[in-house]
Amino acid sequence: NSTTTDGTFTVTQGKVECLALSSLLLDGTGDYVNLASSFTMSHDGSSVAVWVKKDNATGNEDVIIGQASDANQHWMKIDTNGDVIFRDYPNDLHCDTAITDTNWHHIVVTLSGDSNGAIYVDGVAQTLSANAIVGDPTFDVIGIRGTIDEFDGKLRDLKVFDYALSAEQAASLYSNTYPQTSKHNWKMDEGTGATANDTGTGTAANGTLNGNASLGGAAHTQTLDLDGTLTIAANGTLSAPRG
Repeated sequence: NSTTTDGTFTVTQGKVECLALSSLLLDGTGDYVNLASSFTMSHDGSSVAVWVKKDNATGNEDVIIGQASDANQHWMKIDTNGDVIFRDYPNDLHCDTAITDTNWHHIVVTLSGDSNGAIYVDGVAQTLSANAIVGDPTFDVIGIRGTIDEFDGKLRDLKVFDYALSAEQAASLYSNTYPQTSKHNWKMDEGTGATANDTGTGTAANGTLNGNASLGGAAHTQTLDLDGTLTIAANGTLSAPRG
């Protein structure tokens, strides 16, 4: 939104990269995004990735994607303990206490055959406590499952791939160096409006915002304040994470 420095700001043959701050804001009380069409993830080869920022470190059931018609069938969430859980009822892909703060985190879930999934948080593979997905889950809402467990916080860069990302690709996606466009891609960086656009390579499934869900505004305003000298050397890079 703005950059303020009271000292010297010098960049020499490098770059300053301040990533976009706009995102989907959900308050946990009936806010969600309804997709124009559903998407199905093949358990034989697919991935979903997203940036998340919870409003509460623990204690919430924060659903990232779900199914509107059946709260219990298919969903992906962060539970009250910070576990990341991906469900195709009655089976789970599950890692324990992966996200227990209110910072931005990147989550990748991959499916690559019967009981052969993986979960990555901030580019790092997680130890799994369950790995039992053997079906193809279908999703059509963001931030809710049925009418319960609404996400409380911010979501951004929700991507769905029609293949399983490797560990190296998951780490590259976290670092914003993975060049491939996903089949579905909700950047949720529109800043304003009532629609979250799908800019992936597949048939667009644009999302309609419901409740108090928003894509920008005062809640997203951030500043970079420097009260001194910041110098970036010839081969240096400054990357300012979202939020």
